[in-house]
Amino acid sequence: ATCNTRLAYLTSLREMTIIEGTNESENKVTISTDLEPAFVALGPSHLATGMNNRIWFYSCADQASAQCVNEQEYIGSVESVSLNGTHACVLIMA
Repeated sequence: ATCNTRLAYLTSLREMTIIEGTNESENKVTISTDLEPAFVALGPSHLATGMNNRIWFYSCADQASAQCVNEQEYIGSVESVSLNGTHACVLIMA
């Protein structure tokens, strides 16, 4: 997943890494997720990971604040997620 010049990728089955541009060593944020995600979305300061009808939102502005800030369950399977600075847009299949 990408947002501006940031890139989020799966480091292991339950770990996401977020880097700024091509400089992997600077401003690198590593987040341990609750499960292996089926989908991922990256916003300016948050990462969304999920599977089926559940999404976990993580703060990812810097390594010190990298933690789960919200968990949301939807009535249908999540098809896609998009994040901006203040909102999450979730497309579900009902």
